[in-house]
Amino acid sequence: AAAAAARDEINTRIARPVYDYNILITDGQSLSNGNEGWAALSKDIRATLNINMLGDSVRPKNENGSTFTPLNGAEIRPARAVVQDLIAPPDGGNLMTDEAVAALPRGANNFGETVDIGAMWMWREMQLQFRGLATDERKIVAVNCGVGGQIIEHLSKGHSWGFYNRIISAVTQIKAIADTEGKTCGVVGFLYLGNEYNYDSTKGGATDRAEYRALLRKLIDDVITDTTAITGQTEPPLTVLYQTSGSWTRDSTNMSIGEAQLDICAADANVMMASPAYAVTDKGGHLDANGYRWLGMQFGKVLHRAIDRRQNWRPLQPLSVTLSGTLLRADFLVWSPPLQFRSCYVGSSPTTYAAKGFRVTDDAGDVPVTRVDIVADTVVDITLGRETTGDVYLWYASQTGSNGNGNLFDSDTTVAVANYEFHEGTGQYPESNIPELVNRPYPLNNPCVAFRRQAIAI
Repeated sequence: AAAAAARDEINTRIARPVYDYNILITDGQSLSNGNEGWAALSKDIRATLNINMLGDSVRPKNENGSTFTPLNGAEIRPARAVVQDLIAPPDGGNLMTDEAVAALPRGANNFGETVDIGAMWMWREMQLQFRGLATDERKIVAVNCGVGGQIIEHLSKGHSWGFYNRIISAVTQIKAIADTEGKTCGVVGFLYLGNEYNYDSTKGGATDRAEYRALLRKLIDDVITDTTAITGQTEPPLTVLYQTSGSWTRDSTNMSIGEAQLDICAADANVMMASPAYAVTDKGGHLDANGYRWLGMQFGKVLHRAIDRRQNWRPLQPLSVTLSGTLLRADFLVWSPPLQFRSCYVGSSPTTYAAKGFRVTDDAGDVPVTRVDIVADTVVDITLGRETTGDVYLWYASQTGSNGNGNLFDSDTTVAVANYEFHEGTGQYPESNIPELVNRPYPLNNPCVAFRRQAIAI
């Protein structure tokens, strides 16, 4: 019922993709800009989609710095995924050949496939189908301004390193192109993927839930205020986050970063969470090329639901947790019921946890979980191995219980517009040849967000 109510709500307060140049900004740290996302998969240009980038990559030539320097010139060009070298500036950041990519050593941090490419593929394809169109002359233009290895403080407006100004630089250049051509432009989406480093207290950033939430809120507000001032638009762009999760999660902060991201989405209908990052294939911290594109399909699905259908999208998340004796019952907001258990991917290995990603604690410490059962379309029962004492908390996708991962999903049957791919000899790791995935559309069941909730005794 909760998901149905959200689906029926109409959001009239976000920018529509009605401009000649509809700008999609991506920011964050290394998962935003495709670190280790080689070998690139989305190399073909899908002309009917009219999706584009500024220069020869969605990323700039410069890995960091305060400006967005388009690779090989500030022109709007059809979007495709590329791999860039890591040669020191100003000579680096150039396109790599397929042969050079195939020769990269395992663990190389070269930038490749990115979430925004997959998001544009999925969003525009669903948009055209929804509108009954073969193509659209209005362009979507992606600019990827992320900088790896940064706490949110470094990415925020006013920091001396100036990373925030990469966004301003990119939008200003697109506005200049539009003005020269006598065309319109507007920012329609802000994708934010980052702040794994804010989970790490040694990096110097905010780890507290409220403090981080305030910083992220200000960053979103600054991006909206500054970019809409450049374009002159009156409607704000939609902001879409992922939830920082997986091996980056820290229980010592009570999963503060992921919870703060959920807080912002709950408080503002113009900020939505596409998905936690833990469910897709990865290289151990960073995603692999399929993982980036898979997650991008989830982002594109949400962009379509929110921008084209104006729906108040919400991810799979808990509504209530109650305790009766040794039985915990969790009720969930489920966009596409019923709930189901599925494997998540740890590296390239499909993984199912005995407790399905759940963990329970009380004043005495960890409480054994003996059973986890889906007992209704939106309800999970967790049977405990002993009586509890004091405050009881239900955790999901915690560091201690399942290294930031979990197995609870909904039954969304949306079909991805790209398949999982494996091509031997291209640089893809041999273990990414996963028979149950290869040459099939990426599954788009929505994974449950990571959370920690206090149980109410009944």
